[in-house]
Amino acid sequence: MKLKPPVFRGDGSPDVAHDWLLIIENILKVIPCTDDEKVLFVTYMLKGAAGYWWDGIKEKLGYNIPREWEQFRALFLGKYCSETVKEQGEGERSQSSSAQARHCCAECGKLHSGLCMRGYPGCYKCKLVGHYSKDCPYK
Repeated sequence: MKLKPPVFRGDGSPDVAHDWLLIIENILKVIPCTDDEKVLFVTYMLKGAAGYWWDGIKEKLGYNIPREWEQFRALFLGKYCSETVKEQGEGERSQSSSAQARHCCAECGKLHSGLCMRGYPGCYKCKLVGHYSKDCPYK
């Protein structure tokens, strides 16, 4: 199997960073490796500004650099996905009222606004238990 992991340069929107991380995580699911090896592999894919950022982390933390995947992931999300993203609304709402702030969630790693619904046993749209989003009667 030949995998071609993309490099990450640290430019672009939080969406770009989030998408890159999801691609990398999918690749890591099929490669048997330790957390330490995951961090080494992923940080090798950081180039340009992102590579300089990681060099700064290593210099600042010395021997205490993250060797656990979740530690690296939290640092990466904090650096590249913490900016507010503006999402254009649908319909005829005005531009100022249609922009909704979204952030990269530290809990699930996805881009959304408000409370994280990961693990919620009901509908993500109307927040009621008894059905799921795909069957929501309040769409």
